Amino acid sequence: MDDTRQQAKELVCTIIAVTGGELHKKVALFKAFYYAHLFYWQEHQEALTDHPIVRMPQGPGIDDHTSILRELEGEARIEIRREPYGPYQEYVYKLKSPFTIDPGSPHHTAVERAVKWVQGKSAMELSEEAHDYSRSWQIGQDGQELNIYIDLLDDAEYVEMNRRLRASEEMVNDVFAEVG
Repeated sequence: MDDTRQQAKELVCTIIAVTGGELHKKVALFKAFYYAHLFYWQEHQEALTDHPIVRMPQGPGIDDHTSILRELEGEARIEIRREPYGPYQEYVYKLKSPFTIDPGSPHHTAVERAVKWVQGKSAMELSEEAHDYSRSWQIGQDGQELNIYIDLLDDAEYVEMNRRLRASEEMVNDVFAEVG
């Protein structure tokens, strides 16, 4: 099995475990996954997992989430059900088998911060937050892998990064123009 896929599955289970074993709302799962990566990067300057986070209409989401969640369900690690939420249905993810988490792990700390950040917020609030603050989501196209770490740059850092990128592109173009 692909290591990044296994990392994603472990992270999903960790998120559910940190919530107490049951998580409501698909968007909460997606945003906790996304925010855990950001919180981990802030503390360690490295990626929590290598699994892609992609642009979805409601904000950053887990790439290939449907099959990952089905695999976890097929492995009897989680249960996925739908419950009434007013006149609507919402997804509920529940751990089915024991899942050990290490509260001292830096991974756990990032997930705990992410879960705390998303808990109590509505799906609309979580989506609007991503729409307002996720630079990678704003410039991406649906289905596209996001470079979520640009979301942590302030405006001045982002402008400077783009200036340097343009300068580098111009130098490369100049080199190829001379060769051609």
